[in-house]
Amino acid sequence: MKGNLDCVFVSRELKPTDIDGFHDAFGYDPLSVPISGGSYRHFGFLDSIGIVVNKDNPIDKLSFDQLDAAFSTTRNRGGSPAVTWGDLGATGKWADKPVHIVGLQPWNGFEEFVRQRVLNANGKRGEWRPGATDGSAPADPNVHWEKTVFPIAKDVKDDPYAIGYTGMAYVDQGVKVIALSEHNGGTAYPPTYENVASAAYPLSRVTYFNVNKRPGKQLDPVMEELMRFILSKQGQNVVSGQQVFLPLRAQQAEASKKALRQAP
Repeated sequence: MKGNLDCVFVSRELKPTDIDGFHDAFGYDPLSVPISGGSYRHFGFLDSIGIVVNKDNPIDKLSFDQLDAAFSTTRNRGGSPAVTWGDLGATGKWADKPVHIVGLQPWNGFEEFVRQRVLNANGKRGEWRPGATDGSAPADPNVHWEKTVFPIAKDVKDDPYAIGYTGMAYVDQGVKVIALSEHNGGTAYPPTYENVASAAYPLSRVTYFNVNKRPGKQLDPVMEELMRFILSKQGQNVVSGQQVFLPLRAQQAEASKKALRQAP
């Protein structure tokens, strides 16, 4: 925005205030293109996100549709509120037990990623069920927000009815990390290394190249050539050789190339 950088690599999704600030300055949004996968579970390196429940919970898999019904007030995916574990498919003695949400106080990179991937749908931004972090009574007594990601796995371990989200690098307690699908009835993928590396696991992450491209104008030739290199097989081999971030899968790289070609 200050004009002193040609591009910015950001290991998270741009938050609305990032985009709003840029738009206020230039009258259009930045061009933001994925250029590598995130990591699997490297501490501090954009690890994949896991949905965790207590180890005694009978639920082994959930869909984004179900998570949206449990986590949000907006329910942009169209579901009814999920307030008991029976609403999420549990039976027997678990059916009437309350769903206790453990999340991160907005704004946070983990929180924004889950919001964008799970709660945002049909062109609408999702809103979390309200919680509190300061010891006061939250607006929703079954929701608790932490200020950092570090205690979430322990919170879920200590509460049999809890469900939370955390980076895979921060799963340091005896909790169950469940398999996920995009929609009800879809194939659910556990967050194994293979599923994250192939981007089959739906909460795998990517890093972004952000650049100021004026609509109707060609991207700076140097920036365009840099992007072509990064998205090439040779460029992705460089990513792989660093052994931290994962290279893009072929379909992801092609989608980024297409975004670059079709950018206004």
